[in-house]
Amino acid sequence: MSQIDFKMIAVGLILGFVLGFASSIFTPKSSVTELRKEISTLQNQLHEKDSQITSLESQIGELKSQISTLKSTINEKNGEISHLTNLLKTKDSQISELQSQIEELEKLIPPLKKGEWNSIINFTGAAEKTTELFYVPSSNWRIKWSYEGGEWAAFSFYVYPEGEDIFYVESITAEGPSKSDETYIYQGPGNFYIRVVAANIEKWRLEIEAYISS
Repeated sequence: MSQIDFKMIAVGLILGFVLGFASSIFTPKSSVTELRKEISTLQNQLHEKDSQITSLESQIGELKSQISTLKSTINEKNGEISHLTNLLKTKDSQISELQSQIEELEKLIPPLKKGEWNSIINFTGAAEKTTELFYVPSSNWRIKWSYEGGEWAAFSFYVYPEGEDIFYVESITAEGPSKSDETYIYQGPGNFYIRVVAANIEKWRLEIEAYISS
């Protein structure tokens, strides 16, 4: 083998070594860089997903809070509805009881006849008296009065509206032997009472009648 051939072989070995070494050193660096870029991209994507998950969890928490508030409101409304239902049942019971009482009263009180004088109530006595309240269903009514007594008899009465004890709407005064008459009153409808003053009277009588227009 000549010296030239030996040199060529040596140069070939050196070039092969250099190229192999470069291939083993530089090619992996390029791959690592790309891998790092991919890892960085994936990490960024993970951060974005984490942020989205955190936002969704926050929204879910708000929705749960709203649902809890709505449930509480619904429970309150159900309680109010239950209370109102009980009140309605109580009112219905009271109305039913009142209707029953009205029916009983209607049985006791004869119906008023239109176009006629209707008897409301009668009072009798032999001494001073203040009557109970009585209701007159008209603004046109009268009192038929009479008394029995001797020469020294004295009889009078005063008609007051409910709540009044000073200003009366009608009064009658009579003296001497037995008398009877009637007086007309044009006030009402409403509640009234009568204060009777009597001296030396054997018996007196008041008949209250109301005229109901047709």
